[in-house]
Amino acid sequence: MNIKQIFYTLAISALLLQPRAFAANEEATFADIPWLSSKASVKKIAEEKKYVFRSDEGIGIAYESVVSGWPAQIIFYFSPEDKLVKSLVNIITGEDRFMKIYEDNKNSLTKKYGNPTLSIRDFKPPYTDGDGKEAQAVKAGKATIFTAWKKLGLLLQIKGDSTVSISYESPYWEKELERIKAKATNK
Repeated sequence: MNIKQIFYTLAISALLLQPRAFAANEEATFADIPWLSSKASVKKIAEEKKYVFRSDEGIGIAYESVVSGWPAQIIFYFSPEDKLVKSLVNIITGEDRFMKIYEDNKNSLTKKYGNPTLSIRDFKPPYTDGDGKEAQAVKAGKATIFTAWKKLGLLLQIKGDSTVSISYESPYWEKELERIKAKATNK
């Protein structure tokens, strides 16, 4: 990991994992499903929205659906108290369209939630932004592309497999993440 990658990792962590004020007008939720909803409530809403159930792994439930016109995997994460604390949407794209899908979602989220706190498009040699080789750069691990809305716990990014990922984190997610890390280190 080079210095820039470390910086970006720290920047994302600092933006999304620091405590946030919790106010109803500052919530970003996927599909308008309220934070702290029970698993049964989320399952009912997902069924109403015609999401295709894939698995229930205790801490999370997974579905498939269409998001922004593209196939997507949707994962809802729950606390041990059966409360929704995070939603993750992975939009499955092809090499030739992931940048458009990313930009379309960025524009849509900006319109809905306002300007992002941070937006990064960084390419490492031999790639440069706008060279037409973005897909190759992403697959080679030579591109970092993400947009974050800190107050909302919202992160839009492109992953190495050309998946466009949207992570919605509630103000309660940090506590749950700390619990998961503590449990993992105590094994």
